[in-house]
Amino acid sequence: MKLFCLQENLKNALNIVEKATGQNPTLPILSNLFLEAENSQLKISATNLEIGIVTWIPSKTEEKGEVCIQSKIISGFINNINNGKIEIETKNKTLNIKKNDYTANILTTDSKNFPIIPKIKSTKKIKIKQKDLKNSINKTINSAATNNLKPEITGIYFNFKKNSLKTASTDSFRLAENQIDYKGITEDKNSFILPTKTAQELNRLLKESEDEVVLLLDENQIMFDFDNIQIFSKLIDGQYPNYEQIIPKNFKTKTTVKKQEFLNVLKIASVFCGKNNDIKIKINKKNIEIISQDNEKGENKNELNAKTDGPNLDINFNYKYLMDGLNNIDDENIILNFNEKNTPVLMVGQKEVGYNYIVMPVRSV
Repeated sequence: MKLFCLQENLKNALNIVEKATGQNPTLPILSNLFLEAENSQLKISATNLEIGIVTWIPSKTEEKGEVCIQSKIISGFINNINNGKIEIETKNKTLNIKKNDYTANILTTDSKNFPIIPKIKSTKKIKIKQKDLKNSINKTINSAATNNLKPEITGIYFNFKKNSLKTASTDSFRLAENQIDYKGITEDKNSFILPTKTAQELNRLLKESEDEVVLLLDENQIMFDFDNIQIFSKLIDGQYPNYEQIIPKNFKTKTTVKKQEFLNVLKIASVFCGKNNDIKIKINKKNIEIISQDNEKGENKNELNAKTDGPNLDINFNYKYLMDGLNNIDDENIILNFNEKNTPVLMVGQKEVGYNYIVMPVRSV
């Protein structure tokens, strides 16, 4: 194969796909990229068998062909040469790259050993704006479980309906749910569980843009198509828990606080927390008091202005879980909804609609 392309285009493409490469001693081919010279474009693919990413860049192709090459080697070279036109050619099982005074002859691997990235045959198509999909992922990704004891909660649950999209995640200690109005093209209802790693890659590559993402959905896999990028992923098999039944509908105590003030106090309290990251919150009519202590660090108490309706309450939480929720609420004021000492809190924005964040309390000894 022989082609010409721009260094900056190739650099960007390599940065897009290389996160999908794998490090598997029994399948070393997974650490390679698959390069294919097509008519007027260069196709670059990577996969770790769980996720695959494909992208294209413009090229002047003089001879078609394909090759497999170590991701780290070609990226390390391309990332460190200057912008401009480069020549790429295969000769005698090497990939020769030339640009002015820069030359690299990189050993290749037989492209026949590169895994085939499965094609999505389904015609089940969903369209959504990039910024909406990115926001839905951002709001929920931190709450997904990180261990595999319950595989079905190690991803983000997507539920597309005719006029809305709900995303949700939980690790059994907290739950995040986000709902947006949705007017894309879809069937009446589509739901699936997207692995967290795929969601992370999507979040990295999506833009805050009105441009659309096309989703092709199969029984066990999905493809996201946008900006000359295709991301293929397996879906998590299993039934997502009926989480909506645990979201409280009625509350005895409602407390309104300033988001930024609450975050600042939690950051201070974190300095004095023990290994369990637990803090005590004492809720009164006019303020809340946040207490953290550790036998090896000392004790910290801070008061925060608040407006409370309902009885006073003392309750313990993991401060990190509270901060994760606060950072995802796009509102100046936060409403904390409580019932009893050992029941979860529901955190919502005073004006923001659609985002619910629930945290289980830490049981006091």
